[in-house]
Amino acid sequence: MSYNIVALGNRSNNALGSGNHSYCNGINKNGLAVGALIEPDLPQGYYRPCFWPKGSPNDPITLPHQSINVTPLGLLKVSDSNDAVGYLLNVFKCKNSNSVKTPVSNLTTSLNTQNVYAADINNKQVVVGSTDTKAFIFNYSNQTNLPTLLSPVPDQTAAVSIAACGVNDNGDVVGCSNNNGFFLPAKSSSMTNVPNSSLTDINNKQVAVGYKYSHGSDEMFIGFPLKSQPIWIDFKNNETNTTPTLVQLPSPYKYGVVTAINNNNDMVGICWDEYANNLSVFVYTAKSINNATDLNSDLAQNKPKQWQLLSAWDINDDGDIVGEVGTFSSDGGTFLSITAYFASLSPNSNPRKPRTTIPSELLPVTPEIRATLSRRAFRSKRLSNPNSELKS
Repeated sequence: MSYNIVALGNRSNNALGSGNHSYCNGINKNGLAVGALIEPDLPQGYYRPCFWPKGSPNDPITLPHQSINVTPLGLLKVSDSNDAVGYLLNVFKCKNSNSVKTPVSNLTTSLNTQNVYAADINNKQVVVGSTDTKAFIFNYSNQTNLPTLLSPVPDQTAAVSIAACGVNDNGDVVGCSNNNGFFLPAKSSSMTNVPNSSLTDINNKQVAVGYKYSHGSDEMFIGFPLKSQPIWIDFKNNETNTTPTLVQLPSPYKYGVVTAINNNNDMVGICWDEYANNLSVFVYTAKSINNATDLNSDLAQNKPKQWQLLSAWDINDDGDIVGEVGTFSSDGGTFLSITAYFASLSPNSNPRKPRTTIPSELLPVTPEIRATLSRRAFRSKRLSNPNSELKS
């Protein structure tokens, strides 16, 4: 595979190293990307939610409403109808215009709390996420609907915590409850639990992705358990399946997480070596024969040498990927900034086929952190049958 990559800039003409940083978390089939900006006028730790229309990498559009103009996180996911959600109080309609970005649903009113984190949205107007103590599923197409609230799976060894992280167009939901990943089929109240794991996303074929970890290990890296192993599980023919398949990472990487999957069963994620000295991004397709592809290596000829991909948070059905890239000085010795990126397959591609330390406060915001609202001690610490085959 071969990708073209462009930076998604900020409103200061992408002035790298000037205190301006951008993050991108989601992309839909229309190529609309959503995320956030960090700009010098914002309080430390706050982001300005924004979106980038397709073809406008240096013209992010920020949300106009003063009450939500500055938030602890930005926009995280966007549906194909351009409705976007995140750590906000509303669902927003994002159109390719500076003038039309109106709230279409108020989540705090529906959920009766100010602490709302919306993690994902599908194309049937269903939002999933978390409040202070429960996960929620909410169809906002009818404002008289009441949200479905999910309670944590009892676990005496962990803090009480639950997060709904992904929803497909069928209404199937995945997430994590205390130390277990969970799969909740649409119109069902019975969860399937996957021990010592966290499930981050699910596609319309009921293939879920995430990571597995060593129970009892508290060492963390960029918000994930250090010894996380990237996994996928096919629930389509067996809703009680709790045996994940391990994604074979490219050398020399040993640990990692799958962050997203599209409807072609193409997956993206983050990986690192045994001692967490090297961080990279990988792509794993349904037709992969061996290991996943290291995107930093794959893009070696198509990106500036001072760029290092740090994260991949989403992939659409066209194979477009978004995440963050770290930029360094030309000699590689000085870290300059975190910048959002958009990577697309080159026209002739077949979609089937150690840096300087980065300041910790600028590292990509991980789904693990995103799923805990106020960074509570969500104890997600997360092998499998590598011979399993994933059907396309």
